[in-house]
Amino acid sequence: MVAMYSVMLIDDEPIILEKLRYIIDWEQENCLIIATAGNGTEALKKCHDLKPQIIFSDIYMPLMDGIELAEEIKTILPESLVILISGYNEFAYAQKAIEAGVFRYLLKPIRASELSSILSEAQEKLAEQERNAEEKKRLEKLIKKNLPGLREKFFMKLIEGELNLEDLQEQLNFLEIEANGELWGTIVFHFDNYLHLAKTKKE
Repeated sequence: MVAMYSVMLIDDEPIILEKLRYIIDWEQENCLIIATAGNGTEALKKCHDLKPQIIFSDIYMPLMDGIELAEEIKTILPESLVILISGYNEFAYAQKAIEAGVFRYLLKPIRASELSSILSEAQEKLAEQERNAEEKKRLEKLIKKNLPGLREKFFMKLIEGELNLEDLQEQLNFLEIEANGELWGTIVFHFDNYLHLAKTKKE
């Protein structure tokens, strides 16, 4: 079964909301409309509760406009994609939309073909984000598994003077090593082992 992407529609004009609902077959586009809202404040609450993946919002609305809403959504749902809709082709609004981190800026009247195209782009973007998140998790898991060995190499390089001390704090953070008395005790321990090994090799 193909995964469905959750969609939210926001406009203060009910007739526009209805048009958006029926201008295309959303299910055929692998999308499911999970909520609608008539203003930015209502929309933000529903975003908190329902966490839609794709959000279409009018730019001019009471209580909170589309640009303010987009900025708030980016804070609570950084992976979600916001598409702003406007009846005005003004550079200033488009620029503000870009600064707010919106995915696309659409002009009314919206054509069905245009909407389908944007949904396709949005789904590709969401799929890419999901792949990147999975890859990040895989790498974090791999690093976690190899932390003991990486720490051992770190201490040996530190003792042997092969580390760049300017990057020491960054390396400590990466290896999840707390720079306290325990760290220096561990360094002394490794240093003693290093001297012992060096002495053994000479003998």
